[in-house]
Amino acid sequence: MATVLIIDDEANLRKVIGGILQKNGYEILEASNGIEALKIFKASDIIITDLKMPKMGGIEFMEELKNRDIEDIPVIILTAYSTIETAIKAIKLGAFDYIRKPFDKNELISIIKKAESFLSHEQYTVHISKPSMFTPIINSKSMKPMMENIDKIAKLDVNILLTGETGTGKTVMAQYIHSISKRKNKPFIKVNCSAIPDNLIESELFGHKKGAFTGAFETKPGKFQLSDGGTLFLDEIGEIPLNIQAKLLHAIQEKDIQMIGCTETQKIDTRIITATNRDLLTMVKDGKFREDLFYRLNNFEFVLPPLKDRINEIEEIILFFTNKIALKYNLPHTNLDNKSIKKIKAYKWPGNLRELENTLERKMLLGELTFIWNKPKEMEDGKETSFDSLILSEIENKVIKKALYVTGNNITKASVLLGISRRTLYKKIKTLQFELFSDTKHYDQ
Repeated sequence: MATVLIIDDEANLRKVIGGILQKNGYEILEASNGIEALKIFKASDIIITDLKMPKMGGIEFMEELKNRDIEDIPVIILTAYSTIETAIKAIKLGAFDYIRKPFDKNELISIIKKAESFLSHEQYTVHISKPSMFTPIINSKSMKPMMENIDKIAKLDVNILLTGETGTGKTVMAQYIHSISKRKNKPFIKVNCSAIPDNLIESELFGHKKGAFTGAFETKPGKFQLSDGGTLFLDEIGEIPLNIQAKLLHAIQEKDIQMIGCTETQKIDTRIITATNRDLLTMVKDGKFREDLFYRLNNFEFVLPPLKDRINEIEEIILFFTNKIALKYNLPHTNLDNKSIKKIKAYKWPGNLRELENTLERKMLLGELTFIWNKPKEMEDGKETSFDSLILSEIENKVIKKALYVTGNNITKASVLLGISRRTLYKKIKTLQFELFSDTKHYDQ
């Protein structure tokens, strides 16, 4: 189960919320204000925060997370105000959802479970103001012809379809397009369509009125309302169910939407950018994607190249990522030796830019400034393997084992000590293929 960080200056309220969550199997962390929370938030999976607290309130805390480029932890606002305006303001600041005080126990659990299902998917508003932040991911020799066209099209209010393999930077490209468009000062909202259950996607996109269905405790705006005036980025658009495709087509054509449980329509002004790694034309032929919707979304299509086709630019890309990671975690900047660069170039990188960035981030967090590894047997046999198995070293083993040893196998405390999330630590333990020993002498080896 997930670990939930509760931030509130009222100890009794933290105790009540914590008690409810613990009875439902969740682990709890507590902080009385945003400053305390900043010291331990990396050990949490979900955050619940009050808005008004001494020293640092909820809004300031969320702004600090944004400054640190933290977008993978759902933040739920605890507020005494229950108007739609308050909900929209909180969500536009980056909140995943909100709970009004006094809260309903069932509503609390419902929102926490919803946040759990989105833990590995970005669903939050992103405000982008610096196109230069994307260099050199998009500004390179191989990307120049495409970027010349994108720079022209971005300024026009047309729908854009981004295609390419997983991890090639479709989200980054969508953010860049928004950042140079006339909508750049309005919200950019991303929705990962593959992360939303079929029975919830209509509500997520179009919103719902209170009581519209079981679990609809409050009226909630959808992503169309939240992105009004800005850009709505629908990632993995090929996963949208056919019945929702029809409603999406109507929203794009007529520029209005209808919330679930509401008879009235609302006018919306949203630019649509979509992305997929699937072949939508084949899906159209197979009857799995509407042809009319495909052409509505595909005013212009841009295919992003895989990393294996950008190997000559790998050093510049690595430098960009290592500098970004160093700034994010306040780490020393990292330079890789030529031998390491050659080995990186030799790898196929099936996960493309995303796999490369994640790999560099993990290595830097563990304090390994160069890549040192022995070729695994799987590679000698010519079998496919992940880059993780190429770069795991004895240092990584010892660092994690030592953290578990000094914390008595406490995953939460060990993740704080290492400066990584609990989910990352769990994955490391599984990847490194060692177990939590009851006899701590094993860690001294």
